[in-house]
Amino acid sequence: MVLGMFQALLARLRRSSAERDSQEARNWYDTCQEVARLCHESLANDQVGGTDIGAVIDRMDRKLFTLHDHAAVTRRLLRRTNKPTLARDVAKASETVYRLRNKTTLFLIESQGPAPDLGTTPEETQANYLHAMDSHGQDAKLIHLDVIRDLDRIWSELRLVLTPRSHEE
Repeated sequence: MVLGMFQALLARLRRSSAERDSQEARNWYDTCQEVARLCHESLANDQVGGTDIGAVIDRMDRKLFTLHDHAAVTRRLLRRTNKPTLARDVAKASETVYRLRNKTTLFLIESQGPAPDLGTTPEETQANYLHAMDSHGQDAKLIHLDVIRDLDRIWSELRLVLTPRSHEE
């Protein structure tokens, strides 16, 4: 009887751990997607030079604060399930999301022009945007495409690893 209770408790703990692992992997993916979306929206906004870029950068950074922890748990899960290549892919995709944020931030700063506090004409705003797009925006757009492609592939593989461990999608 005691052995049966112990086995039931152990099975419940394993299910709970699998559900937490699955949720952490989902949180990692969702966080990466959200940062990528915020970057994409900033890069697509040709009026970004006239906006408060601090608020945009703050939203990205708040998301990134959690990315490290979600990625670490996800990588640990993948190492435990003997998926070291996928763990490396998660680490690389996380680093690429940081690169995307950094390149987008450079774009945002440069789109403000040399003296953002002095105000600019619509023509200057457009010129600053185009200059920033040439300097950093095009690179950020390419990184964004890589991030989205890699995340979709990784998430497909992650779901296969997580499905036997839990009944969640």
